[in-house]
Amino acid sequence: MPEPTPEQLEGARDLPAAFPDAGLREVSLLRATALDKIADRTEATRIWLAVEAMQVTGSFKVRGALAAIGRRPADTPVITASAGNHGVGMAYAGRVLDRAVTIVVTNRVPLIKLDRMRNYGAELIAIDSEHYADAEQHAKVLARSRGVDFISANDLDVVVGNGSSIGFELTRALGGVPDLVIAPVGGGGLATGISWALRAESESGFASVIGVQHEAFASLAALIEGTSGVRACDCAALARVASQVAAVVTASRDEASQAVAHATAKLGLNLEPAAALPLVPILAGLPDAYCGGDVVLVLTARAVEVNRGRLTAAWR
Repeated sequence: MPEPTPEQLEGARDLPAAFPDAGLREVSLLRATALDKIADRTEATRIWLAVEAMQVTGSFKVRGALAAIGRRPADTPVITASAGNHGVGMAYAGRVLDRAVTIVVTNRVPLIKLDRMRNYGAELIAIDSEHYADAEQHAKVLARSRGVDFISANDLDVVVGNGSSIGFELTRALGGVPDLVIAPVGGGGLATGISWALRAESESGFASVIGVQHEAFASLAALIEGTSGVRACDCAALARVASQVAAVVTASRDEASQAVAHATAKLGLNLEPAAALPLVPILAGLPDAYCGGDVVLVLTARAVEVNRGRLTAAWR
């Protein structure tokens, strides 16, 4: 899989400064001393929270959207597919950069996110499917028919913008490369981008990143373990992240629920279920091999209402 060019990485080094009118926040890095002893009984580990749930759109994915659209020529319309946060980020970036954005969405997208996309000025096209892969295929066909760019959530510019910008900001905030970063894994772009940035900043070229997936969506674990359950359309992106992470943790339904509850009750953070997944290996206690030094948990998005959209004439 291709890796980013030096130019792409340099563009992610200070993304908020590159888009001064976007309201993009430098990563909010908070010390979580209460988690130190839970993670490591010797308390030799310092736990930090990178709270992207406080980002301007409520999710880190606005970063990649700005980076990807910003690298296209002015006045270039784009088409994408989304199951939620990527679409909100793309719609917001389109408004900031004055670009026409069309988003193909599944019928599982929460209504509040559909409203945000529409309010930011995006054209929405809903398909009668719950699967992101179907929305992406529809979007690609539409992009070809209109002769415009399709921007995938796994586009290289998106991955660098989303993950590498966070990696660079973490390193600046800590005054050095963290010893370990734990990030949720969906398509894998976040963990991949973070790893690229940390490797670029590390004197040894080494970065330690752990990905966490819910057991219901454990396609990365399936790929690494050589088991079934990985769709062909997932393989390229997952192979890319598999080459970047030190390990992948599969969280059970109970563990994921406990992580959300801990974030709410103990940390005062209102997180999406997927965003709380980095807490799972901390609450279980880190293996000795990962203890010691600065460990950063990337908490990616704040929770929204759980009601879902359905295909209606208004969204066609």
